[in-house]
Amino acid sequence: MRCREATPPPRNNPRHLLTHPLAWSPLLQPLALEVELFVTSHRARITWAPRGGTGSLPTTLQYATIARFAEDDSWPNDAWSIVCAFDAPPVLQSNPAEARIRFLADAAPHDRLKPGAIFSLYEGRTDVATVEVLD
Repeated sequence: MRCREATPPPRNNPRHLLTHPLAWSPLLQPLALEVELFVTSHRARITWAPRGGTGSLPTTLQYATIARFAEDDSWPNDAWSIVCAFDAPPVLQSNPAEARIRFLADAAPHDRLKPGAIFSLYEGRTDVATVEVLD
């Protein structure tokens, strides 16, 4: 069996994740499998629901919570987590905010994040935002 020499992916490609932190170690390169894991993210507009009391828009660059899609028959028992990555915190963008979104789990129904799709973000059973997938 002959192995090709593995080369690390370009560092400027944010969509590429190494499958193991030591995958590009010089000791393991001869044994490295040619497996790549790509995480697909999508540009989205997030319209935050009015929050009462001390609630406000998120102040962080990353936000993760559960999503509810129209086709979710057994929600919240079978809910999928969504990760939102912001260039600027939503509190600075105001409302609505722009983000890159992706599912947290690899096994998630990625086909649901298609342009024009609309779904809700929840914190527990509280609807906190409506998401529109832009690309």
